[in-house]
Amino acid sequence: MLDRVRRRQDYARVFRGEAGGRVLRDLMRRHFVLRSTQAVGDSHESAFNEGRRAVVLDVLHTLRVREDELIRQSLEGDGNE
Repeated sequence: MLDRVRRRQDYARVFRGEAGGRVLRDLMRRHFVLRSTQAVGDSHESAFNEGRRAVVLDVLHTLRVREDELIRQSLEGDGNE
């Protein structure tokens, strides 16, 4: 139990700040969080892409990010794009 609490606190410390928010948005954009993981004609690449997506979704789950917050974060720009 304490490990889960500590992990959640550590993730929040890393990702809830300004820089962490930019990194999290970047991960969401580059790793298929809100788009298809399908690579037409290549099931291995599709599976690989789904694994990339799963890691970011696990981070979001640990942070307890709500769906509306996820969409808002994905739409925010960091001014460097």
